[in-house]
Amino acid sequence: LYADPPLEKPFHQIKVKLIHELSQPSKEVLKEEYCYVVDVFSEIYIWEGSKVDSIQRLFSKKLAMKLSHETHRPITTIVSKVIQS
Repeated sequence: LYADPPLEKPFHQIKVKLIHELSQPSKEVLKEEYCYVVDVFSEIYIWEGSKVDSIQRLFSKKLAMKLSHETHRPITTIVSKVIQS
């Protein structure tokens, strides 16, 4: 998932898009101006590109935390953040 457009939009205007499902995505799909939330059921990863703004960072964190609290998930579900270097 990523937020589009990447800059200066309040949360209600951020678009969320499914970019990959049911197989392992390649790192080539990750763009530095986006945040991605990678959901693998018992673990949720937030990948932050190096050119991401604070609105996207906060949005992706809130989305990941909301997903982690869904009722069908294991109680041990963890959320981790990876920052592009």
